[in-house]
Amino acid sequence: MKSGRMTAAALSLLMLGGICTPAQGLAFTARAAGGCYAFDADTGALTLLGEVVPDEITGFEQKDEVLSVTAAEGTVLPHSCDTLFENYSHCTAIDLSRAESGSTQSMRYMFQN
Repeated sequence: MKSGRMTAAALSLLMLGGICTPAQGLAFTARAAGGCYAFDADTGALTLLGEVVPDEITGFEQKDEVLSVTAAEGTVLPHSCDTLFENYSHCTAIDLSRAESGSTQSMRYMFQN
């Protein structure tokens, strides 16, 4: 993931400097990735991955752009999911069916607002 971010940053700088222009017909997709998620800004899809870190999800800065949340195979929900998706106010679909929730003991206010 790190090399992908570095490549995207380098291309952005080259385009800003006028050294490089995007080829006609090519699209660039804005993506963000944390340790436990991937976000596709084009579709508004937030995908949970691996062991979910509550602070990464509750502190996600693009909450207003998230339209759907999906758990990938192998996702493990935390012990406390309290307020995990609080203020994801534009999200209209959440599918956590592939997430392991066996150790989750609290889901208070998980979907508030």
